[in-house]
Amino acid sequence: MDRNRVYNPNGARLEVKPD
Repeated sequence: MDRNRVYNPNGARLEVKPD
């Protein structure tokens, strides 16, 4: 599991960058 990425319920992946 990547802590830097968040998975949407619809299946789309969003890359999240820590501030």
